[in-house]
Amino acid sequence: RAAQRVNDNWWDSIRRVDVYAFQTFAKNNSKAKIKVWLKYHMKNGQTPCESLIFNLIFDQKKSTWLIDSVEPNSVIQNPYCDAR
Repeated sequence: RAAQRVNDNWWDSIRRVDVYAFQTFAKNNSKAKIKVWLKYHMKNGQTPCESLIFNLIFDQKKSTWLIDSVEPNSVIQNPYCDAR
């Protein structure tokens, strides 16, 4: 959802988003690839989950990692949260 939807109405339905697990696939000084499991806490009480793979780049000036892209076809939506 995060990667595919930029619809303000959808984001208005979200109370908060938790990262409940992650796995690093590859990392060097300037790039990383991680799988992240997200749990959406919606205002209607639902808590759908999804996992996706982010490609990160390191911003040397700010000394922080930034999201560069989301791997195509990596988004997996689940009704329950489990890090698989």
